[in-house]
Amino acid sequence: MTDIQALDRQGRFQIERLGLPSDPAADVYHHLMAISWPRFIALLISTYFAINLVFGTLYWLVDGSIKGARPGSYMDAFFFSVQTLATIGYGELSPGSTYGHWVVSLEACAGTLGFALIAGLAFAKFSVPSARILFSRIMIVREQAGLQLLEFRLANARPNQLVDVKVKATLARNEMTSKGEVHRRLQPLVLLVSETPLFALSFVVTHVMDEHSPLNLLSSDPLDECNCEIIVTLTGIDDALGQAVYARTVYTRADIRWQHRFVSTLTMGDRGRLQLDLRNFHDAVPDKAQGLDT
Repeated sequence: MTDIQALDRQGRFQIERLGLPSDPAADVYHHLMAISWPRFIALLISTYFAINLVFGTLYWLVDGSIKGARPGSYMDAFFFSVQTLATIGYGELSPGSTYGHWVVSLEACAGTLGFALIAGLAFAKFSVPSARILFSRIMIVREQAGLQLLEFRLANARPNQLVDVKVKATLARNEMTSKGEVHRRLQPLVLLVSETPLFALSFVVTHVMDEHSPLNLLSSDPLDECNCEIIVTLTGIDDALGQAVYARTVYTRADIRWQHRFVSTLTMGDRGRLQLDLRNFHDAVPDKAQGLDT
């Protein structure tokens, strides 16, 4: 059966949604808050130029609406719109007729409201708390004391601390029935340690693949069918902001390294203080190699 992957590595759904409400303006605020900063800035710049193009065209359509502008010059009309929208007012160009005054009034109103909305949206996006969590790019499977362990690790990429951190791992199986219907089953993976009161260093998360695990039949055989994803979520409280933050990632079958162990990231410094070295955070070596767990 062809693998069905519903999530990308950041935990965003890759699903074509059909039958959603047809009114795109019904949730504009949520959409603007959800898009990335590069897309948000690109949207603002595009909207800014679009508004000036519209108002520049209105000035250009009626001769004499701008005093000091060259007759028929669209560039003068466009840049007069830029000056009006930003309330610059160099003085060389000004409204030259009643029509021009009305368009200036309309644009001034649009600019005042528009910049207020943009400032509010930018502040809202900027003030949303976020966590900078490093998730290991791979998961490992190793044996210890006769048990087969599935492990991945996390690290706090900021110098602050997160408190009351909770980690959850969920197995998502995408199954197709004989009738061609796709079913998505979610099964929690029990973790040996899923909480930590303080999170400032690295944190290895372990799941025992015993007979009670949904992954008990998973093997290193590439022909072993497991059309599944492992969804990992982390929640905690940022001690600097005093607000809840979260992070997530998704692992697939291709991310698992069998009979490996993570390279240690914790060492003892010259002054007897622990040192966290994240340069080899994503590295793993065959299980026969010597090393300490972090």
